[in-house]
Amino acid sequence: MPPLTTPQSGPAGAIDRLRGAWPRVLAAAAWGWTLAIFVFLWMPPPPPPEIVWPWWDSLVHTGLLAGFGGLWTWRGLGTARVLGLGAALGAVTELGQALLPWERSCSWDDFAFDLLGVTLGWIVAGGPWRRRSKRAITRSKSPRSAHSRCEAAAVLDRSLE
Repeated sequence: MPPLTTPQSGPAGAIDRLRGAWPRVLAAAAWGWTLAIFVFLWMPPPPPPEIVWPWWDSLVHTGLLAGFGGLWTWRGLGTARVLGLGAALGAVTELGQALLPWERSCSWDDFAFDLLGVTLGWIVAGGPWRRRSKRAITRSKSPRSAHSRCEAAAVLDRSLE
């Protein structure tokens, strides 16, 4: 049987192909950023700058984890996963810093700024305003949606009789 629709050519087809590639691009960016966090936070520290700014390290932690939170939120990962994985990533990087052979320090302050960064990234990426997908809504465990599913099943049964 021939396909009901044919792929479009020209600009409209190119836009459709780009739209289809977008989730893969976001996934690659999110995984790349996650890997970059480990590289930057676990590599030997650079020489100290001439002008010392006491909050520089905290700003770096916040920025790196904000990128993590934003990219994974845009990728479509849910709130609990983005924030939970961000917290786990912050804990792993801080504990890893304590075990490194060169001068890196593990601190609660850095972990707090990691959490702040993930949360800011999630907010900037629109996490609080994202709508739940139709699939998530229909699979909801709330009594109202269960009632709606029962009604839909009853209507389907009646239509088959």
